[in-house]
Amino acid sequence: MESRGLLPEAQRCVSDHMQELALSGYPVSVCYADERAGTLVAGVPRLRPDLAVRYRELLGELIGDTPVRFTAWGLARRHAEKNEHNRPVIGGLLINTALSPGNSEQGTVCVAADRGGQLGFVSTGHTAGKVGKVCYQPNRPPKTYKAGRTVVISNFGTQAYSDSAFFSDETGGQLARNRIWKTTGTQYTVTGVATPALGDTVYMQGAEDPGERQGLISVISATVTFDDGGILDDQYLANYLSLSGDSGAPVYVKDADPNVRLVGLNVGSTPPGDANPQPNQHTYPPASGTYAVISKWTRIETDLGVTR
Repeated sequence: MESRGLLPEAQRCVSDHMQELALSGYPVSVCYADERAGTLVAGVPRLRPDLAVRYRELLGELIGDTPVRFTAWGLARRHAEKNEHNRPVIGGLLINTALSPGNSEQGTVCVAADRGGQLGFVSTGHTAGKVGKVCYQPNRPPKTYKAGRTVVISNFGTQAYSDSAFFSDETGGQLARNRIWKTTGTQYTVTGVATPALGDTVYMQGAEDPGERQGLISVISATVTFDDGGILDDQYLANYLSLSGDSGAPVYVKDADPNVRLVGLNVGSTPPGDANPQPNQHTYPPASGTYAVISKWTRIETDLGVTR
């Protein structure tokens, strides 16, 4: 069905507007794409037929005729508290890098790290912009919201083994090592590094969606060519849905709760044809036609000179 192909874009559009419109009483507190049903699912605080009509009108201004199903979902707020002002800074939190006036790049903290005695954290290189740029957590410019400053970036724009960057600490020491956001008030503890095999389940905690996502490792060492001409070698591919604000998100395997082992960071997504080798789409069906691209933590450590 043609509308299914529009679902990811509709979901991104609504998500991008949630925080801005919530300030004026926008009723949708969460949204996600239900690919199986071919609809966008929108969480709203109250379900009544008359309100549903009004909700649909509001969404129509953003997503046109894309099918929508409404479900009750608490009071209106954007996604989850990992997208709010959080201290200490840990993996899975939203960050926003101010590239230029009126231009910024959203991403997700992977994990806190050390680079030659300098504390900070890791995210993607394309989130970092360039060396010296300040990023905020979550996405407002007051000085108290400063999170980090770009120190070093991998060569992701040409050819590299990771799309990664190290940000030095701008919080005054409000960083937590080996911690990833789990729920409000709870965190995962990173106990080591994992090298998953083909078919293993991995989890991703990104800032663009309220919930943790999971998928199967579909390729263990792929070369991915991106639309900007950059090439990443030796990447994991997995069949969970990766959205634009998830860049930099930690990817991990689970042990006994709350312990996890870090696999790497979420770079973005690729259609099967831009990866070599291509995933077996029958064994590992793609999410909305794409696979998540994951830079391996061991490669990140080498590219950036960091330890977690």
